[in-house]
Amino acid sequence: MAAEKRPRKRTGEQISGRAADYQAIGAWLRERRVDAHKGQLELNREMGKSNTFMYRVEAGRQRIDLLQFLELARLLQLDRKTTITDLMQALGWDEKTP
Repeated sequence: MAAEKRPRKRTGEQISGRAADYQAIGAWLRERRVDAHKGQLELNREMGKSNTFMYRVEAGRQRIDLLQFLELARLLQLDRKTTITDLMQALGWDEKTP
């Protein structure tokens, strides 16, 4: 009988690095939301989410999946051609790095 594989534990550096990325994504989304003159509660309702969803996302406490990100981009009327590049710059990622 094969032994069960356990998920690999992340080091503290990996966890803190990811937390910083989620905080940067949240801050980036907050700026776009404010620029679009939308409130957190308004977006929560439009997405069918709890009253605290956008607060947690913007604080870096809530991860969002790709579909949620795309829905937010649509609701905030973000430019399709520059959104990913802008987000990568906010994360400090060099788009030329694989």
